[in-house]
Amino acid sequence: MMIVPYIVLAAAGAMAVKATPFDEQNEQEMEDYLNSGQPLFETGAPTMSSEDFESRIMDPEYLDLKEGKLPRTALIELAAGQNKTIPPSFDAREKWPECKSIRLVRNQANCGSCWAVSVASVMSDRLCIASNQSTQTLLSATDILSCCDECTPQPCAGSNPLYAWAYLQSHGVCSGGPYNRKSVCKPYVFRPCSYSKKEKMHYGPCNYNRTSPKPMCLKKCLQDYKKSYTEDKVYGNYYKVSDDEREIQKEIMTYGPVQASMAVYDDFHKYKNGIYYHKRVSGEKLKGVHAVKIIGWGVEEVEGVNNKKFNMKYWLISNSWGADWGEDGLFRIVRGAKKFNCQIEWMVNAGHPKTQ
Repeated sequence: MMIVPYIVLAAAGAMAVKATPFDEQNEQEMEDYLNSGQPLFETGAPTMSSEDFESRIMDPEYLDLKEGKLPRTALIELAAGQNKTIPPSFDAREKWPECKSIRLVRNQANCGSCWAVSVASVMSDRLCIASNQSTQTLLSATDILSCCDECTPQPCAGSNPLYAWAYLQSHGVCSGGPYNRKSVCKPYVFRPCSYSKKEKMHYGPCNYNRTSPKPMCLKKCLQDYKKSYTEDKVYGNYYKVSDDEREIQKEIMTYGPVQASMAVYDDFHKYKNGIYYHKRVSGEKLKGVHAVKIIGWGVEEVEGVNNKKFNMKYWLISNSWGADWGEDGLFRIVRGAKKFNCQIEWMVNAGHPKTQ
């Protein structure tokens, strides 16, 4: 089934509000508020051009789940049977503070490689968590996008993340991390674009995009790296997480961040801060799809219909467009209200690293 287009109504401004305990009775209030088109997030001058934005997302066809087109994966609810109390807010960065990878905001640059970057990022986090926060290995998105023959012939145009998960399971992924990172096997192959205020670094314009050719698959590490390519590989399994909100929460608080895919519309390009949502508007088209990492959730108190206050639920998400975009590289999106959250809960994947 393809992602079904839902349309965003751009918001005029952000609402600064405090978090309050979650009330299970506020589902209808959320629906009414979102239907009314009231502001929850702020848009501003984009940090990238429209062309750069389109280079960083994928065509919707890559999330087509027709029988036989994708690697098989079982629906395994590993955390579902556990009797856990789900808190109103959760942040994986606080639960596992020694895992530096969870805090790292990756930068895929002008390449629609989010399908590989998000998988490498999630498994890096889970490798650290599974090691009781002792292993700090950052896995290589470059290894996936350049060496996975089954994934796609044109990795900057996109692929389904399930192919990246399947590659990790069957072939393993070596160490990597951001562009120009030292003491790793394969750092990210594409350099960031333009000037980064957060990094105080000018990278210059990017000369690659969605049509760029596949990087050469080098089955060896950087010359000064001490391990061989084969020795450096990390393996793991993968599975689809239930699209039920509470099961996703249990999965995250038990095992760590998850990888998710979402529909993308034009105003996501201009997102600045707040809780993003998407309201159907006749005539607006889907721009593409994008893969991200969910690291937690929370609630914010908002004033809804008839001045009644209630809690708006959201997911806390790490994007891969660098720390200059959004809320220091992160964004929040409405949680549970499936008509308004770009189907972020529809295709959630995760995996467990194979530890020695």
